[in-house]
Amino acid sequence: MSLEADAIEVLGASPLGRAPHIENPTPIRLDNNVTKLQLSWKTVVKTGNSYDVYDYQFPLIIGKKVYSNKAKSQARSEEYKSRTITRAINNIRRLAVGNFSKYDKFVTITYDNDNDFDITKIKECLAYLQKFLRKLKNTFPNFKYILVTEFQDRGAVHYHMICNLPYIDNEKLEKIWGHGYTKILAMNNSYGVSAYLSKYLSKRFDDPRKLGHRLYYTSRNLIRPKKIYGEEAEKIIRKLEQNSSMSMEFTKVFETEKNGTAIFKLYNPRPNDRT
Repeated sequence: MSLEADAIEVLGASPLGRAPHIENPTPIRLDNNVTKLQLSWKTVVKTGNSYDVYDYQFPLIIGKKVYSNKAKSQARSEEYKSRTITRAINNIRRLAVGNFSKYDKFVTITYDNDNDFDITKIKECLAYLQKFLRKLKNTFPNFKYILVTEFQDRGAVHYHMICNLPYIDNEKLEKIWGHGYTKILAMNNSYGVSAYLSKYLSKRFDDPRKLGHRLYYTSRNLIRPKKIYGEEAEKIIRKLEQNSSMSMEFTKVFETEKNGTAIFKLYNPRPNDRT
């Protein structure tokens, strides 16, 4: 019996897409964000005009809740930590290209040595960061951001922030900050900045000083990535392949835990069509 027939009979799943070259595949990763059980060999993650495309050897079963095995999770903590970091990097990249443009800002925020708290501890610095972000939100109601915590060579906490601040003098921004220095750069290209962050931070997320803290912070008003499965995903992929204004900028083949070999492709607007 084929996987599709077996899934339909046992799980009540309906097929979303087919992979004719796959014979008797073994499932599967499970998702819990769709109520009806369905099979999907393809996933598209859309944020703005950027598309992540995944083509799986063995299909996803969409709609069945997964219950984690705590003991197993602890035994494989390093593997799960690596996946968490990968997800964070991918999400930052998606959010950056989906919410920001060449008209936005890349800001570095640094503590000086004159503060009366430990500037090497993320927890102690967090209240001052949150106060700064609230001030910006109160001053600029449409303010949105992605912010990542980093450490300088001297051990001090500092931050990289992509944001949509309107024109503001750096001296004025430093006064709003009040705990050190800021540096404002024009983005020029949100795709380039997101790629920079992805490469730069992939080597720095796995820092023991960040244990127990968020890998990144975002404002609530960002456009979030949308996941699309099955036949709808296949239609989007065909349009991407035929759209001359879109460029496949990156592709990678990798092994998944339960879905066999997967092919990842990243589609972005061609440089002349980017904002």
